[in-house]
Amino acid sequence: MRRGLIPTPVDNARGRPTGQAPLQSPRRWVAPAMAGGVRPEVPTSAAEASSFSPLGAFGIAVLTFYILFRMGMVHDVIGFRFGVNSHYSYFCIPVLVLLSLLGGRMPKIIGSTAGIWLVAYTIWIGASIPTSAWRGASFLLFKDYLFNDFTIFVIIGCLGAGLAEQKRIMTAMAAALPIFTLIALKTGIYSQTGRYALQFGTFGATNDMAAHVLFLSPFVVFYMLERERFGFGRVASMATLLVGLMLMFRTGSRAGLLAMVLMLAVVFFWLSPTRKMLAIASLVIAVPLMLPLVPRASLVRYMTMFSNTAEIEAEGTAAGSLIAAEGSSEARKELLRKSIQTTLEHPILGVGAGQFIVASAEQAKEAGKRASWRVTHNSYTQVSSELGVPGFVFYIGLLFTTGLHFISVRKSVTGIPQLRSIHRMASCLLVSWVAYCIFSAFGSFGYMQYVPMLAAFAVSLKLSAKQALEDIRSAQPLHDGRA
Repeated sequence: MRRGLIPTPVDNARGRPTGQAPLQSPRRWVAPAMAGGVRPEVPTSAAEASSFSPLGAFGIAVLTFYILFRMGMVHDVIGFRFGVNSHYSYFCIPVLVLLSLLGGRMPKIIGSTAGIWLVAYTIWIGASIPTSAWRGASFLLFKDYLFNDFTIFVIIGCLGAGLAEQKRIMTAMAAALPIFTLIALKTGIYSQTGRYALQFGTFGATNDMAAHVLFLSPFVVFYMLERERFGFGRVASMATLLVGLMLMFRTGSRAGLLAMVLMLAVVFFWLSPTRKMLAIASLVIAVPLMLPLVPRASLVRYMTMFSNTAEIEAEGTAAGSLIAAEGSSEARKELLRKSIQTTLEHPILGVGAGQFIVASAEQAKEAGKRASWRVTHNSYTQVSSELGVPGFVFYIGLLFTTGLHFISVRKSVTGIPQLRSIHRMASCLLVSWVAYCIFSAFGSFGYMQYVPMLAAFAVSLKLSAKQALEDIRSAQPLHDGRA
């Protein structure tokens, strides 16, 4: 393998590529105080001092293009506006997989704890095909998940060989949000019930749109925090977050509101007592200012979370929005009941990946009832009903392993100024993970890219944090001897 390809072998004791002269990085950091009071200056850790070869830079560029097209919904809008299928994944995925193979990290990424859970989950999706209610559709879903979602885990894990590469990938994820919000604001429409939605696309439904905004928002926060000065980058980031918030309010998604509140609660928990007081004061000021930005139909839906229907009707709120909100709640309860019942009836392999709709329609037909033709609107019961209990275990194992990685990394680098970027990255990714755990209880995201992407960041970031901590420990005795 050519030297300089992703990643470059590193001498842990010096934080430089093996067999090469010491890195002359303009960014240097100071190690923690030693027992003798000496604070030596040592090179940037190997986690940050990555060596970009032309192929490595090309890989990150192709991955950025892929992320913007997929997460920014550029592919969807091209198809909607011009009737053209860009087939971007057929170009990007083979190239990115090849570069991942050349990097030599693939066995380590796939063999990680999260990787093993994802492999088991992916295999079980395929295992559900023979007993599926619609084998052809389940096979297509399995093929799409394997080609797009399993591979994006491998690609991000392999190309994110160091902290510098991970920052670039995080930046690409952040850049997807302003693109998505601009597309949504340009092409979205209000429904008869006053909810904002798109006429097309993967994230066109109201709850899906709100979930997508919340998932990407922590990436924008990370980009903003990494800007050293208050310049265009920070201003653009704050504007993106504000527009994203307005878009989420337009959807009237109660799941989105709940997820946002819990995301803020996690951040609030991390703050110092002084900053907590400042945060409370800021909310007291901000909430009255934000209320005019929330459409009336959305406010009605939000009110149903805290008041019963009779109380809201007494206040004279919009009848159409109220009826729609109440109907949505009742429909979700019925779908939850049906999906749990389906899980109990098909506990091993489920009814087949993506086939809860078909199975429930057949059950309704046998009972002489009208089929609803709706998905579960709950990722957890979606997986359990369609893949059985083993598939559910693999999914939960992957999800919680990812979250534990973020918590572990954040804890291990807390209080180390040199690793502030790793701490920020782990914190923002953990908040995004919290958002997913909440909104997935109100939407069907079991076969989407969110968890594989988060898992890839978790594995690569854990490896970077481990390398950075080893660099610090190995540098300390060296400088102690000199002192």
